[in-house]
Amino acid sequence: MATDIISYISRDLRSPEGGFYSAEDADSLPSNDSKVKKEGAFYTWTASQLDELLEDNSELFKFHLGVEGDGNCDPRHDIQGELKGQNILYTAHTLEKTAQKFGVALEKTREIIDNSLALLKEYRDKERPRPHLDDKILTSWNGLMISGLSKAVEILDENRDMSSTALKLAEDSASFIRENLYDERTGELRRSYRKGAGPVGQADDYAFLIQGLLDLYEASGKEQYATWAIRLQEKQDELFYDKEDGGYFASAPDEHILVRMKDAQDGAEPSAVSVTLHNLYRLAHFAEDRHAEYGANAESILRTNSQLLNHAPFALATMVGAAMSANKGYRQFILIGDPKSPQTREFIQKIRTKFIPNRVLIYLDPNNPPAELSKLNGTLNELIKRTETDAKPNIRICENFTCSAPINSVEELKID
Repeated sequence: MATDIISYISRDLRSPEGGFYSAEDADSLPSNDSKVKKEGAFYTWTASQLDELLEDNSELFKFHLGVEGDGNCDPRHDIQGELKGQNILYTAHTLEKTAQKFGVALEKTREIIDNSLALLKEYRDKERPRPHLDDKILTSWNGLMISGLSKAVEILDENRDMSSTALKLAEDSASFIRENLYDERTGELRRSYRKGAGPVGQADDYAFLIQGLLDLYEASGKEQYATWAIRLQEKQDELFYDKEDGGYFASAPDEHILVRMKDAQDGAEPSAVSVTLHNLYRLAHFAEDRHAEYGANAESILRTNSQLLNHAPFALATMVGAAMSANKGYRQFILIGDPKSPQTREFIQKIRTKFIPNRVLIYLDPNNPPAELSKLNGTLNELIKRTETDAKPNIRICENFTCSAPINSVEELKID
């Protein structure tokens, strides 16, 4: 599923310059000669349409992808009745179960499904007009996209081609924002791009992009993303931090705004202040010399939202998750070695197989040490001084700013 999503956003939602568009409309014309748009018209199918197009492979395909004769859309969630009789394709049964039911070899089943999907796509692209594309490029949503793609780099680590594709897409999006929506002189972000940069950035633009850049640094090992995230946090603190009462405002300073709000509740997106809380905890371990400053700002977020946290924590799920990770204690994994070395790759793969929500991964290439990051991280600076350029790959695990002895092999690396 992850690879399919990456293929979709790369094909249909990516601008030629590398930024990601906002969305495609949910409704569209069912056919080239239709006059009225319908919800889901581009992506849904009736059972009879599939029978006609797929012929002998139809029954196997319909079983695998949950197709029903009367449609598989719950009428309780289709108030207008636009999806009556329509089917949303989803994996209802595994390939193994599908192969077993129809007495077909597993690889043959996979081939039938893949070929059928390709045939449907060809028909759809020819016979159905595409939904309208909202081609605004939003800084905040691209930040979320960078995060998702960076996580995909790790999850798809064994699929090197798709992992590399995800990394390139994430880096291209970051480059687009830096070139078109970021002012190197002032350090400020713009909110959107369409034939030019739009209005000033808001708190979610900073929070989501900082999160994305930290994720991208951990996925790529490129220092520039971590240092940019640190600079953006400085600017977010300058523009949005409430120096009197603590916490962060949602909007930038503006004489036309009478009341600057602080909204911590999650909605369709995580709240900017909750993502900021998580960012501050992580940054305190990337730039540990600023640990006290970041920690104080994080504490102010929890303090200003304490009443809501106590009475309705489910409304602040992102904030609760960030606080739980901090309470457990963050661990720095400082990976020392040439990133292209097979041994270094083994360490990375081992770390990526584990779900470690309180992890901070820092790269130290002895031949190209992170000069800027080390200025803000005393532990990293000391390790650089003590590491020979020809040092064999090893890893240090640090908690509460105390590091373990070097771990020199993947077999020695134990992650609880």
